[in-house]
Amino acid sequence: MMRSGSVRGLAKLCAYRSGLLGAWHRWRNRRSLTVAIFHRVLPGDHPAWSYSDSAWVVSEAAFRECLRFFRRHYTVVALEDLLGNAPAPPCPLLITFDDGWSDTAEYALPLLREEGLPAAVFVVSDAVGKHEMRQEAAIRERRQKGGGAGAPAKPEMLTAASLRALRDAGVAIGSHGFTHTPIPQASDPVRELRSSRTALAAMLDDASHPGLRTFAFPHGLYDRRAMAMAAEAGYRLLFTSDERLNPIPRGKSAPVVLGRINIPFSIIADAAGRFHPEFLACWLFLRPRRS
Repeated sequence: MMRSGSVRGLAKLCAYRSGLLGAWHRWRNRRSLTVAIFHRVLPGDHPAWSYSDSAWVVSEAAFRECLRFFRRHYTVVALEDLLGNAPAPPCPLLITFDDGWSDTAEYALPLLREEGLPAAVFVVSDAVGKHEMRQEAAIRERRQKGGGAGAPAKPEMLTAASLRALRDAGVAIGSHGFTHTPIPQASDPVRELRSSRTALAAMLDDASHPGLRTFAFPHGLYDRRAMAMAAEAGYRLLFTSDERLNPIPRGKSAPVVLGRINIPFSIIADAAGRFHPEFLACWLFLRPRRS
């Protein structure tokens, strides 16, 4: 007897390969903005797989396939497009990265260039140029006591120079807080919101960079007070980790809150690490929409 998981997988495959799922997506989501989140993009043999949370890492090969999938089913837009007033294309999608890992420049950027696609990275400003992010180091050290891997052999965070290189290559730089502390839990939320942008502006040597008007809530945690403080700090687009599709934020003067959908490797690939477009299609196309 075929197991229920196999039946579901076969149903996804048939719906995708027949073109019905794609046609339904083009009708249903034509006026919705999809925002995808990635954190780390690594080659299959990279040592960081042994100590990184698998929910936040995808393989280099799978990321390439994701980009090709996006080109096939969406119009990939730049962060600057969302800050303007031009008419929205059908089925727009924004590619984002969180935290500011060096592999965004080392592995993800060449693939973005290969496919000719823009993206945005939301950076923890205090982590720029560091060997590793503070919270990640604490997690790794706890695992190390139980026999986990030691410290990374080389620095894992973006430098100021690599931030400028990303910007010059068409990747927008936004804020992800000063220390990655959730804004509702921060002892100094003003520092998290304002100092992070000031620091990034200095690193970019460009206080007018459009990305600096955008903020991604650390850990996806926010409340009404956090949203109000972010608006007071001058941010126009506020990104959460609420996994939903969004109205297209064209011509909005007030700050707009946007949901984003994380893309875990375990969701888009099988046990052997092979990418399945039908898995990604179901993961993205069927999301609820916010009115």
